[in-house]
Amino acid sequence: MIKKHYSTVVIVWLMSCLIAPLADAKTNVVTSTPGLASLVKEVGGDHVSITSLAHYKQDPHFVDGRPSFLLKLNRADLVIYIGLGLEIGWLPPLIRDSRNAAIQAGKVGNLDASTICGPLLDKSTGKPDRKFGDVHPQGNPHYLYSPWYALRTVENIAQRLSLIDPKNKRNYYDNLKQFTKALKAKVSRWEKTMSRYKGKPIVGYHKSLIYLVDWLGLSQAGYMEPLAGISPTPKHLARLATHMKQNNIRIIMSEPWYDSKVAQVFAETVNALLISLPGDVGSENTATYLGWINHLINQLDVGFKKVYHSEER
Repeated sequence: MIKKHYSTVVIVWLMSCLIAPLADAKTNVVTSTPGLASLVKEVGGDHVSITSLAHYKQDPHFVDGRPSFLLKLNRADLVIYIGLGLEIGWLPPLIRDSRNAAIQAGKVGNLDASTICGPLLDKSTGKPDRKFGDVHPQGNPHYLYSPWYALRTVENIAQRLSLIDPKNKRNYYDNLKQFTKALKAKVSRWEKTMSRYKGKPIVGYHKSLIYLVDWLGLSQAGYMEPLAGISPTPKHLARLATHMKQNNIRIIMSEPWYDSKVAQVFAETVNALLISLPGDVGSENTATYLGWINHLINQLDVGFKKVYHSEER
């Protein structure tokens, strides 16, 4: 009887060891960018395991598809990407070759985060043509520079996580509610900080800041690239320099994956300030989306003060 009881205890213990990991299994999410990964964490909390394929120092247009990415995608329950053609050059082939039916296009495990964002800016009205540069006919994909678009994105994420993992739906929507409250409180402070600079003109390096410019009420006065994705040329920079001097445009904004030396030399040539923006979550030790935007706003505030307060003096 003692042996029989001992055997029963052992069997029950072994079964509990096998069942427990299944019961506690997290939804495995792979994102294309660190910003998306941060937003998934805000909604998913402890119920998700998250991997970002791109690093915050990488231009998300151009990411090398590593063999390790295939393994990560093969094990994913959900893949989330910015969409609007941002990852078109590297992510679709990886998803196709991942041997994971659950994350293929059209499946519940495949989420284009742009699908409920709007209004999308810079949509092409004509036939896409590469002679016009790095075009995105469905709209500009850099929408996470605006927290209002990030809010729509987390709503999309919460909906999809709830479909894949319905038992934790209530938790996902509770987390969404908390994040929404925190985001709106910070947006109010950020907009107040930047309100004094409304209408101020800026020049960007690449055509990636239009959502930021639109959100903060700034004026987009030009780009260092002659066409999106085309490196600056002497002829274009000469025309841009004349335009900036004639209109007293004193601020240039650029992201870390563009040529900082060219941007800095050009800024000095036109007596402008170059503000190097943090590229994504992870920059300057930021661990969250809200922390990233907060750091970005602080950098802008410092830079705009330096330029416009010096003019007032």
